[in-house]
This record gives sequence, C-alpha cells and structure tokens, in this order.
Amino acid sequence: FLMGNSCANPDLPPVPPSPTTPRTTPPPTPSNGSASANEPPQQSAVPDTSSAGLRKQGNHKYALAFHADAQLQRAPVLRIGDAKEALRLYQLATNNAGDADEWLSAQKNLGMAALRLSTMEAYQERAEPLEVQAQFQASVMSLTAAFSNGHKAGKSRQWLEQLEGHLHDAVHGMVAYVIDAYPSYSKRYSVIRKTAMALPKGAGPGAALAWRAGANEFFKHAVILDESGDWQGCMNYLYEMNEPLEHLRLSLQHSDEAYALVDDMQELEKSRDALLTKARSYQHLFVAQQAQKDLLFDAEELDMDLLWFVMDEYKAATRPAADEEADEEADVTGLETEAIALSAQGVLYQKVLKVPSVAKQLFESSVRIAMAITQSTGSNFHALGWYKDAVEGLEAIRKEQLAFDQKVVQEQRAPTLEALKPALDALNAAIAKNSAKRPQALNLLKYVYETHPPKVSDAELKPGLDYENNADMKKALLKAAVHYHPDKPVNKSSGMEWYVMCEEIVKLINEYHGHFKQL
Repeated sequence: FLMGNSCANPDLPPVPPSPTTPRTTPPPTPSNGSASANEPPQQSAVPDTSSAGLRKQGNHKYALAFHADAQLQRAPVLRIGDAKEALRLYQLATNNAGDADEWLSAQKNLGMAALRLSTMEAYQERAEPLEVQAQFQASVMSLTAAFSNGHKAGKSRQWLEQLEGHLHDAVHGMVAYVIDAYPSYSKRYSVIRKTAMALPKGAGPGAALAWRAGANEFFKHAVILDESGDWQGCMNYLYEMNEPLEHLRLSLQHSDEAYALVDDMQELEKSRDALLTKARSYQHLFVAQQAQKDLLFDAEELDMDLLWFVMDEYKAATRPAADEEADEEADVTGLETEAIALSAQGVLYQKVLKVPSVAKQLFESSVRIAMAITQSTGSNFHALGWYKDAVEGLEAIRKEQLAFDQKVVQEQRAPTLEALKPALDALNAAIAKNSAKRPQALNLLKYVYETHPPKVSDAELKPGLDYENNADMKKALLKAAVHYHPDKPVNKSSGMEWYVMCEEIVKLINEYHGHFKQL
C-alpha cells in the first residue's frame, strides 16, 4: 500500500478534503448487543466515511486478522486479506482526518497494522521478500510520522513511549526478517539503509533505530571474521560501519530528545574502535612476519633497512595492544598480539642482532603477558610457536650466561684465591682455636659474621648461640649457607673477590653442617 503524503510533511496536516467515498465495509451492527470476530458485519444504509468511522471499520478487520480467536478459526489467506483491508481503511482514515488527534490515531493504527502483517508468519511464507520489506518499511514510516507529529502536538509521555516501543519492534522485526531472508550482510544493510534514508531527519527515533541496526549488522560480521582470524575482512566491515554511525549521529542531533540511543551509539563506537585496534595490530604483525621471511631466509646479506622496517612493524603491533591494556574494559585477547610481537622482536635481537640482554627483556615480557592472559581467561599458549620461541630463547640465554659466568670464574679464581690467602688463613686460624668440631663451627660463624658480614640486609647471627645445642647450630649453619651462597645475586654482583670468598665460606659451612647432621 502507499503512504501518500502523510510522512512527507513534519507539521500536522491541514484538514484534507473528503475523498471519493471508498468501497469499504461499514462498522458492524451487533445483534443482541454483541458480534463474534468471525461473523461478517451487517451493512448499514449509508457508509460512514468519516475518519472515526473508517478507523472503526479498520479495527474490525484488524481484529479478524490478528486477534487470537480469529487466528485459530480463520484461514491464513483470509486473515491476510483482512489485514490488507484494515490497512486500506486506516489509510483512508488518515486522508479524511478532521483534526490532529484523528490523524495521529489513524497514522498509529496504520503503522501497527503494517507491523502485525509484516511479522505474520503466514504472510512471510506467501509474500515475496520485497513485499514483506515494503510492509516493514511502511510500518516504520507510519509509526515515525505519528511519533514526530504526536510529540509536536503535545501527546502524553505514555502515548509517546508506547509508540516508541512499537518503533523498536518494527525495526527489530525488519532486521530479523532480512537476516533470515538474505545470507549477505551487504544485502541486509541495503534493506535497512533504504528504510533509514526514506525517513526525514528529526522525525523521532525511527531513523536512528534503523541506522543503529545497520551498524550492528556490520559489527556482528566483523566480530565473526575476527574470531576466524580474518583481520582484513574484519577491518573492511569495521570501516563500513562509518556510514551508519555517522547517519546515526546526525539523526540523534536532529531529534528533540536523545533517548537511550546516544548511549548505544557511544558503546557501539567504543566496541568498533577496540576491535579496529586489534585488527590493525594483526595487520602490523602480518606485514612484519612477511618481511621477516625475506630477511632471515631469502636475503643473502643482512639488509639493515629491512631489519629496522620489520622492527618498526612489530613495535607498531605492540603499541595499540598496550593502549588497549590501559582501558579497564578492554578485551584481554588483544594483549596476545603484543605478546606475539614481543616474542618476535626477541628472536631478532637474539639471532640476528646478537644482543641477548635486550632479547631476554623482550622474551620475559612476552611470557609475562601470556601468563596474565592464562590467569584471566584460562587460555594455554604452550603449543604455540611464538610462546615456544620466548621460553626456549630465555633458556638458551640463561645457559649462555651461565657458561660465560663459569668460564670467567675459572679464569679468575686462581689469582683471586692468591689475593685472598691472608684472609682465608686468618679464617682458618680463628676456627682452629678449638680442636673439637662443634666449637670450631661456632668459631666459624662468629668470625665470618663479624669479619666478613653478609651483603644481605638484616643478616645477623643469633645472639647467645650455644654449640652444645645441636638443633640451633644446624639452623644457624643453614641460614649462613643461604646468606653466603655464591649463586645469590647480591654475592655474584659484589665483585670476584667476594664471590670466591663466599665459595670458600660455604664449603666450610657445609662441612660443619654435615658433622652436626650425624650427631
């Protein structure tokens, strides 16, 4: 059916001239005060062509089409015919309206009848998709016109809120229908877009609802593509969201009230931006990984320009992920991109640039992020290549450092022992003041804590220690072994002489601890 000019003019229409009396069924004349929904109305002598009379006739047809009893008793094809007749009568009632209230009531009825018809399962099964879409669009347009002009006419908040609820139903019903009818997201959006473009700006929430639905369709598909690993397709659909989001913003600017749609728009934009950030990170990762293949496997000589290009791309992949991490509501899955990029940079610093200290920091950061994601989501990365690279890289660096440290120690140990000979002789002399093992152990502890105090803060010997107390002596010796252990970072970093001195002290401590263990 055609809407005529009822939606084109945002102002309340003037009283139109009465059209030629349409062929229609007058309102029923009940016998004995009542009439059932499936009984045909009795014909009156003179058809009532007033707006109120036409609405009354339309209401009767509406009841035959949509009321529960009618749905059980009447064939679907008859109900569809009743619904279309109701639409025709409501359209005539709109044209014949004598004042604003009559026009608004007829327009509201027109929109509701189109909505009920378009969502009727039997109608959707029999009608062509384009016809069903036209009914949905007509419903949205009629309800929007009623809402816009009802707002200007000072209709009650309850009336407007009820109409807004019907508008939501109309848009959601149209979206649900096109999802079932068309597998293509682009086709779905074209149907929604056509409806939105037909609505005037500032005519209530109808256009905003339609544009929001269009943006949602693009976003849903972008999420599906992201989950499948298709970052290129994901980015394309996220960019397609720009048009409906911009129209949604303009529609809300022209509306007298922003409604809850402003919050919906902001949340949708925030979700779009977060997903776009993630897709861009994957884009940088992809570019870096492709370039790195040429760098490591195809190039005969090291191309430093290509190397730093790869590094820049990996860093670009980590920056958006780091920005996402700063957002408290960000999806932690975006952090995986940063972990992958950090691990890849670590490989380059370890194997190409030969800077293990930087590679170690990068690998550690990658593993730390992976552990945080695991703790938050339960995801396991142990089988993934980038995680293996980070863990194996750390182990290789640790072994290289250990081998280097041992080599340095062996080369410098002999001259260091020679330099420490007077101190070690004094230590042995202090121990030998007693001939028995237990007092010698106490002499050892007292001498080293006084003469060579541990580098560890708050490390001191228990006062009043008695060598006759075997349990206390064993505890004191164990604690001293911890304080002076040469592998303790503070002892390794305090110079070669202190490191070798700690080795000699721990040897003596272990000897006397073994004695007390046998007692």
